[in-house]
Amino acid sequence: SRLALAAGPTLDHFGGMVAFTTDLEAEVAAQIAGERPLMQAWRAGKEVGLAYGEGDWPSAVKASLQAGDGAPFSEAYPEAWELLRMLPQSPPAPPVAAGFARVEGGVLEEASGRLKLNLSGVTQALGSLNVSQVAFVAYAEEDLSIKESIGPDFFREHGASVAVAMRSGYPGYLLGFFLDSFASQAGLEKGNTVAGVEVLTRDLGDAYLVAEPIGSVLFLSVAPDRARAEALMGAILGQQGK
Repeated sequence: SRLALAAGPTLDHFGGMVAFTTDLEAEVAAQIAGERPLMQAWRAGKEVGLAYGEGDWPSAVKASLQAGDGAPFSEAYPEAWELLRMLPQSPPAPPVAAGFARVEGGVLEEASGRLKLNLSGVTQALGSLNVSQVAFVAYAEEDLSIKESIGPDFFREHGASVAVAMRSGYPGYLLGFFLDSFASQAGLEKGNTVAGVEVLTRDLGDAYLVAEPIGSVLFLSVAPDRARAEALMGAILGQQGK
């Protein structure tokens, strides 16, 4: 099966297509999804289309998906495509999911809250870095089984880790300066090294975070434990020729 999602203006708006292995699976899934309030669901062969949320956005997404409108990702979202290309293609585990989000109106705080990650201080600091778009890739040794809610237990069960790239509107030297200034406020510790590069780290309790700016792009790796977070950051640094 395959899943492709499109994010809406808030985390409570989304659309996409889900591919199933049989027509029967798709038909049952469409019926179940269509019973949910605010959800528009339809079947097209072995695929199920979804559009969720309030207002006109879901209907517009449904019409676009049914009409097959669209453009290659690299043309429609060139900035996000460039950020995704900076993330490792051959890290310690295979990539299983990827995406991007525009950073607006506290979306980072809301997302970290829903993922139950203790990023207090970090999201506020990132909000000061003039970041407008974030790209991410998730890696795991097995396919992910999507649950109704996702938290630290989900990442531990699947051995999943996430690499994040976000481009700041500030040049590299200013980005580094701001990070140094905000490090203590965000609970980020200095002094640890990965592949000979000094990085910022934070033990989140249920997960481990490693951060490193390269030029005007800030890279993050988040994993269930320090070893996997550092291994993923090592792959990120290697991708950037560090």
